Amino acid sequence: MLRLSREFGAAVDADADAAGIIIDFWGGRGTFAKLPEIVRSHCRETAPANVIDWLTDFSFEAALRDYSALDIPVLLIRGGLANPAMVAMTDMLQQALPHVHSAVVEDAGHFLIATHAQKCAALLTRFLTIADAELPEAAMVA
Repeated sequence: MLRLSREFGAAVDADADAAGIIIDFWGGRGTFAKLPEIVRSHCRETAPANVIDWLTDFSFEAALRDYSALDIPVLLIRGGLANPAMVAMTDMLQQALPHVHSAVVEDAGHFLIATHAQKCAALLTRFLTIADAELPEAAMVA
């Protein structure tokens, strides 16, 4: 992933479609080309900020054990067709988080909130009901 980040960062200044490197990484080859022009244009415009996001990822120093201290319900949803890196990340977080709920949308990829919005909304609605019941009374005081 570090190599990908460096390739992306170098390409942003030289290639108008450098955002496609990241979009295709997460969504599969050809995903960027299939997006509507308005979305591709937005990706191009925001690519420099995305480079910064990638750079900060590699300086984030939390260990998996640090996530065990997160004492709130967490929902992890990923697509069944997700990139192997995303599968590995969600699997590790699922093991580390103490109050985790997870779901896999089998026929979805990385961009599942766009391709499977109703399914994601239903999963989130169900999770919020469950999470509300799990929160300690002290957490509900505003």
